[in-house]
Amino acid sequence: PAFIQSTTNYLSKTDENLLEGYRSYSDALIENTLNYDGKIGRHHINALVGQTFERELFHTLTGKGVNMTEPYYLQVNNATTTSSASAESEHVLASYIGRINYDFDGKYLISLTGRRDGSSRLSSADRWGWFPSVSGGWRLDRESFFPVSESIINLFKVRGSYGELGNENIGDYQYMDVMSRANYTYSFGNTKVTGSAISNYVNTAIKWEKKKSLDFGADLAFFNNQLEFTCDWYKNTSTDLLYSVAVPANAGATNGTVTMNAATMVNSGLEFLVAYHNHKNAV
Repeated sequence: PAFIQSTTNYLSKTDENLLEGYRSYSDALIENTLNYDGKIGRHHINALVGQTFERELFHTLTGKGVNMTEPYYLQVNNATTTSSASAESEHVLASYIGRINYDFDGKYLISLTGRRDGSSRLSSADRWGWFPSVSGGWRLDRESFFPVSESIINLFKVRGSYGELGNENIGDYQYMDVMSRANYTYSFGNTKVTGSAISNYVNTAIKWEKKKSLDFGADLAFFNNQLEFTCDWYKNTSTDLLYSVAVPANAGATNGTVTMNAATMVNSGLEFLVAYHNHKNAV
């Protein structure tokens, strides 16, 4: 601490403010996976199962002092008026995942994926979500009936996929009511009783936002991958979008917005890609 020993006020104390605080943040991540990769004849299988767990903790504590007394030293408890504030939050995300990739002779390809995620940011009844995906492909260029020489077309694959993803990117505890300990009174038998009341309006049924993606496409490569062409048709549908919806002013709530699964968004389109690689005379 710093001391000023003097009978003279060199500093004006009417507007002195001392603020002290600390902030603590931790993020723990645990991942466990088991992988298998093997071949049986012309069958190739790759499989994975796993589990992940992530926990974020945040804590902050601040103290404020106004007008330092004599002897003058910079500590909050030396102030005439003191106050403090603290905040703490926790976010937990747990997941179970599985994936199987299979191909036969490099011609027919299938992939199945599933994951189950649970988030502490969502209400207990809707905390867990299931998100599957499936994809398949066919290498026509490897079929015996393919009429074009490999020196001209060395890749011709058609493919399709469908998958779902989840989003829980909102603040913590938004599904929980808050009890306000204000001067709420009621008469029981002509006796004044002071109590608490729920002061905010919340949505206790917040659930996962989901994005569903459907895609069909084709990949072609010519002249030993010197010229490549890719085309895709896609349709993305996002359901139960997490939005902040305004709370009517006449509701008497202390919060101005509430998080709800309030919208659906759809977008679709075509994508094309053409690429040329000069392997023989690279710059």
